Amino acid sequence: VFWGEDNDYPNYLYRLYETATPLHSCVTSLVDYICGDSVDSDIDGLDKKVRCIALQYVLYGCFAINVLRNRFGDVVDIVPVDIRCLRSNKDNTEFFYSENFREIKKWQRYKCLKYSVYNPDSREIASSIYFYKNSLFKTYGDPIYKSALLSAEVQSSINEYNLNSLNNGITSNVILNFNNGVPDEEQQSEIEDLVYEKFSSFRNASRPMINFSDDADHSLTVERIDVDDFVERYGALAKRSADEIYSAFRMSPMLAGITIDNNGFAEQNFEDAYRLFNKTVVQPLQQDVVNGINNLLGDNAVSITPFN
Repeated sequence: VFWGEDNDYPNYLYRLYETATPLHSCVTSLVDYICGDSVDSDIDGLDKKVRCIALQYVLYGCFAINVLRNRFGDVVDIVPVDIRCLRSNKDNTEFFYSENFREIKKWQRYKCLKYSVYNPDSREIASSIYFYKNSLFKTYGDPIYKSALLSAEVQSSINEYNLNSLNNGITSNVILNFNNGVPDEEQQSEIEDLVYEKFSSFRNASRPMINFSDDADHSLTVERIDVDDFVERYGALAKRSADEIYSAFRMSPMLAGITIDNNGFAEQNFEDAYRLFNKTVVQPLQQDVVNGINNLLGDNAVSITPFN
């Protein structure tokens, strides 16, 4: 079953996670809270696997674990699977692994590894997939921040715009008029390249512009296109989109380490906000992760000391 447009939905979510700062802060903070003060287990390296599974669950609304058995049918290891490389049939009984799903079109044939779903009674299957999702009626899970995906796109786009503005130096609200005839296309292209090379990027921001002309009638003119309240509008848009991301997580910005309205960081306010957030968001996700691992490795194979 394809997952999103062009079978690329989880990669789309991961790109937003990497480029939208409020989304990254919320996801990382929530994973920290799920993993608590410590992950307790007698199995070496399980704490890192728990964190990896928690990150997958928060990012994609589902997680997958490759379950490995020995020749006696005992589970000897569990390996978190990168959800971006995994697809399923409709009822989640078969799974397909490939690192090239983003390059696959609907009409192409492709090779991938095929796995059966984990079955505790099928001890002869050496390698299978344990899959958990937060939606009963869909093939794949839904991230808890799904309602704020457009806001995350806004945050990502604003960051990209600011970077481009900084690197370009001469932005699209400035027009340079060369008043000495219209050169051919090759000369126009050469002049454009020279201007961009000399005056673009933040390193050239204070460099003076020098023009040589025969007389005032043929001198270079610079026109600026004024945009009303440009900075204010973008600032309000950035704040609104960030607030919507926090709302989707049901998280106060304070819980992601962000001070509110320059009021500093009040410990009592943090504790009050965390108490409700922990009860309604953190504990249910934490329980899903712990139950999933204990179903594979046995009761009490892992436990989490809650965040204090």
